[in-house]
Amino acid sequence: PSPIASLGLGMMVVGLAFKLSLVPFHLWTPDVYEGAPAT
Repeated sequence: PSPIASLGLGMMVVGLAFKLSLVPFHLWTPDVYEGAPAT
């Protein structure tokens, strides 16, 4: 695949991993959600 497609796929995987709080995001996600405004 083209480099642009590979970059896009990689970014989608990172975003999904963050939303699911997978390793290595499982340590960082609670701090991010705690500091984010609720509105």
